[in-house]
Amino acid sequence: MDIHAERFPLSALLEDIQATFQPLTVEKGLEFSVEAGAEAPGELFTDRQRLRQVLGNLLANAVKFTERGHVLLRVAQAGRRTRDGGEMLAFSVADTGIGIAPENLTTIFGAFQQGDGTLSRRYGGTGLGLSIAREVGDLLGGEITAESELGRGSTFTLYLPYELPGAVADAAGPGSNGVSGGHNGEAHSRVTEALQLQAAVPDDTAPGGRRLLVLEGARGGLLTLLAHSAVSDLTGIHGPVHVGTVVSPEQGIEALSSAPHQCVVLDLGLEDASAFAFLERLQEEPELRNVPVLAHTRDKIDSAQARLARLRFGAQPLELLPSLDELRERITLHLSAAQPDQVPALISEPAATAAVPRVTAQAERHEALRGRQILVIDDDPRTVFAITSTLELHGMTVTQAANGRRGIEALLGAEETDLILMDVMMPELDGYATMNQIRQMPAFATLPIIAVTARAMPGDREKSIAAGASDYVTKPVDTDELLACMERWLSRRLILGD
Repeated sequence: MDIHAERFPLSALLEDIQATFQPLTVEKGLEFSVEAGAEAPGELFTDRQRLRQVLGNLLANAVKFTERGHVLLRVAQAGRRTRDGGEMLAFSVADTGIGIAPENLTTIFGAFQQGDGTLSRRYGGTGLGLSIAREVGDLLGGEITAESELGRGSTFTLYLPYELPGAVADAAGPGSNGVSGGHNGEAHSRVTEALQLQAAVPDDTAPGGRRLLVLEGARGGLLTLLAHSAVSDLTGIHGPVHVGTVVSPEQGIEALSSAPHQCVVLDLGLEDASAFAFLERLQEEPELRNVPVLAHTRDKIDSAQARLARLRFGAQPLELLPSLDELRERITLHLSAAQPDQVPALISEPAATAAVPRVTAQAERHEALRGRQILVIDDDPRTVFAITSTLELHGMTVTQAANGRRGIEALLGAEETDLILMDVMMPELDGYATMNQIRQMPAFATLPIIAVTARAMPGDREKSIAAGASDYVTKPVDTDELLACMERWLSRRLILGD
């Protein structure tokens, strides 16, 4: 796994972590704080992305296993030095969660276990990738320790050098802040030897074995590392397993078409919604529709998003796994099963199945929307996916445009459009200017336009209405509120004979 070091402000990293985990702790009713001691350095020189992955792992674990109380990230001088005498920093993640029994504390990093054996069912897994976090920490020249008391909480501490040891100047040239590393002595040699990456497309000449494909944003990423870690548990038991990594839907389809695969591990948070494009491509290929997809997202999946994904891609065996340890367990199960139908179902699957009648009933309550032509103008592909999926499940036909200029072009090409959903914050031509231009066209002077904005700020509604909006909703979009708003304006237009 490559290490790319850069010099960056410690405060920027901590602000990013605060913004990511604050909503999760608020949702669980937990106190969350990030503290940096006065002696902490202003900058670090290490692989920022890998450090973020390790801290994210430890914090996600803390939040997951804490029912009440607090989660704390504290950064301070470590009180120890590297072998070369360099200063080290201590990132401590403390919680008031379930804790770890003394007999399990020594094996926690290798066994993916925490607490007792009933936790997998209660918490959706038994720990968030601690062995992966330790291996990445090793590559950064650090180490992770754990202290815990069963029933009272745990503290995981990452000791990290201020400066990445053994970093080699990048080929970017003089003045570059980046370096390419991955040469951190014995740690790097041990990990790279154990987790040697395969070619992007598995070698068809390789004798026998099973195949696993990973689709994520970069080769050698966290999910690839996790897949190799899971595979290492099966070595010598089920024969060789070939792990391939691809970085685009096109490469993924090519790899799957070249040889049978047991399953695909998919990063659902890929840029430009390419993960959803990949799922749609799988639906279009009859021979690939039965390939199990284990989809991981770094963000919490709410019930509406999960329901939409399962319903939209219902023909594909799709598992939504926000937990890294549960993803690892599912990889092991899929690779171990003699046949795909022998893999135990996810514990959450019955709830997902039960959600289908509720969605169907909701669609029946909004029967007036069926058959309507809707134009969605929004530059956020994930928002577009969520809204489009909702509308299509209710029988509407959706046209999409990524900015105001393209939205106007789409509208002129489809004058039968019944309603527009307009994001107000877009590049090139924002929603306010776009609505203003549309209202200057006589043919669309009374066309219902519902403005969609990321936050409800004082004056936003008035500004949207003044620009030409008929109504206004905020993100994250409440499905019932949106459908009721659309139905209200479409009914009003019908009554007026427009």
